[in-house]
This record gives sequence, structure tokens and C-alpha cells, in this order.
Amino acid sequence: MTVHDSFSGVTAKTVSRCSRSYRLCSALLAGLFLASGTPSSAKPDSGVPVFCVSESNLELGYLAPEQIKLFSLEVANKGDETLIIHSVSSDCGCISQAKKWEDFALEAGRTEEVRFQLLVGSGIRGRMTKAILFKTNDPRNKYVRTTISYTVRFDYSLAALPSKLDFSRIGPESPTSLRLTLVSPYPEPFQVKSIKSSNRRIEIRPVQSNAAGVYILSFEVEMPAKFRPGDISESAEFDTSIGKIIVPIVGYKIDAIESFPPLLVLEPVNVGQTILMDFTIKNTLGKDFRVVRAKAETGELRLKLETRSDPNSLHRLSLEFTPSVASAGPGRSRIHVVTDRFGTKAVDCLYFVNQKKESAHDGKG
Repeated sequence: MTVHDSFSGVTAKTVSRCSRSYRLCSALLAGLFLASGTPSSAKPDSGVPVFCVSESNLELGYLAPEQIKLFSLEVANKGDETLIIHSVSSDCGCISQAKKWEDFALEAGRTEEVRFQLLVGSGIRGRMTKAILFKTNDPRNKYVRTTISYTVRFDYSLAALPSKLDFSRIGPESPTSLRLTLVSPYPEPFQVKSIKSSNRRIEIRPVQSNAAGVYILSFEVEMPAKFRPGDISESAEFDTSIGKIIVPIVGYKIDAIESFPPLLVLEPVNVGQTILMDFTIKNTLGKDFRVVRAKAETGELRLKLETRSDPNSLHRLSLEFTPSVASAGPGRSRIHVVTDRFGTKAVDCLYFVNQKKESAHDGKG
């Protein structure tokens, strides 16, 4: 017999003996198992409570300083016996429970919701991790931990580009619009929940979808043609899922009829003295019109139309003021110029009357 044949023979005999030993051991174990009366289909967790929690790691996302965040976890008993939840605790006082869980009995197959409240600290920023610990009578998992993670935003706010809408000078007969863009300062999409304007005539329209997953939203802000003339001082408020922002709206709406100068300021005058001032009324679009009449709210202000009454795009008026004693001190009046095509133009006039009455001896040595 060669060396190879001897090796082969030994190997075969060894394997044969091992196989007989394995069959004998298996038979003995099977007999013992049947003798014990335990069925072969028994569950490993039968006869004990089994604690399960819905999340082992819960992400709460981006939170703001001093924000209150509500969240919940579901706990269940997957075993056959009653589960006792001895306690639910947290490693941080910032997390509180809606109710105390102390030696709470949870029947087999039942599920309960455990509600929590997280109060974010005012001086906290950045990434945060907290822990919630469940203590039960589950013999395999007496203590189960759930990790709560979130990020506290830094002191950045929702940005508007531009930060102020300046319409400058708007023509009298055509609407004008500007583009406004809202930008999220975080790597987090947002949605606009509502838009409020200080003037309902101002129209604000989105130029893209307000769907979830958007970091930038743009709008068209339109000043209508019939917006009141004069200085514009309005605002638009956007309420979004990551905060509110108010955008000022400024500018000047040109009237179809304008006064030059727009505000009449008379030189100081004595009681009984007469002062004259000229001003013009002009159509800003170069269209012809007539001045039907012009009258001041103060009777001491008299007006005279110096140009012809034919239609023209510009009319010159002369203002004459002779104050009485009753008008002493600073005063204000308004002049109403009525036109045939463009309504009435109101022009403000400021004056100051000295109490001293002019006499024939004034100015003589």
C-alpha cells in the first residue's frame, strides 16, 4: 500500500466513525426533546413580554432657538405577557413628557403613543443629540434607548432680493412690475403659506411653483395703473414655513396732472401785504386739456389763469395772497385745479404771516 492509499483509508474510516457518532447523538437529543413535552414550533419569546419602540433614531430637522417642538414615539408589546413600562426618562431637561409613564401596564399585542415636547434653548446653535430611555420588564431588553437628533439654526433669517422694492417714478397710465426673490438661508426647502399686502391694489404673483423642495421662490409685484398718485409707502408680508419677512415697497406714482413746483411755499409776508407766485399745471403724457377752474380752500388765496383757455398740455396760474390779522403765524392751504379730462389736481400751499401790519411809513427814513 502506498502512502497515498494509507491516507485515503484512514480518512474513510474516520469519516465513517464520525457519521455514526453524529447520528447517535442526534437520536439521543431528539428523544430528550420529545420527552420534555415541548413542541418543535415554539417561539423563542413565548411566555414573556417583548418591548418595541417605533424609532431607534429620530431626526427632528432644523429648529429655531426657543422653538417648542412636539413629537411622539410608538411603543408596543410584541410578546405574550403583560409588559410593564417602569419609566420613560431623558438625559436633558429640555425634553418633557405629555404624561408620566410610571409602571404602566401594556397588554400583549397592544400599542401606545408616547408624546414629548422639546424646548430649544435660546443660546444653543448647531447640531444636537439627546437620548430617551425606556425601562421595562422585558427580560431581554430592560433598557431601550432612542436617540433624538436636530439642528438649531444660526441667527440667519429668510432673505429677500432686493430687500426693498423701489418703483422710483411710475407713469400714470401703465402698470409697472418688479421681480422679488425669497431665498432660504439654510439647506432646507420652504413654502409660502400666505402673502399679505398693505394695499389690496398691489398684485403679487408667483412666477414658479410653490412645491416642496424649493430653496428659492420668485414673485412679480405689480403696481396697477389706477394706483393713487404721490409717494408710495407700502409693504408686503410673506409668511413661510421657515419664518416671516416684510418687504418695504416705495416709489412715486406720477399723476396725469402734475404741479410744478409740486409744493407751493410762499415767502413770509406781513398782514395786509400782497405776495405773488406763479406755478404751472402740466399733463405728464403731453396730452392737451383745459383748466375749468382753480380755487383755494383759504379765501385770502386768489388764483388767476394766465394762459389762454384753449386745450394745452401746460397751463400757467398766478397765485395772489393778501393775509389778514386772523392769518398770523404759519398756515397751510390746498388749491384745487379742476380739468376737463383728467379730474382735479390738489396742490398744497404753505405760508407764514407776520403779525406786524405793513404801514405807509415802512421803509421810509
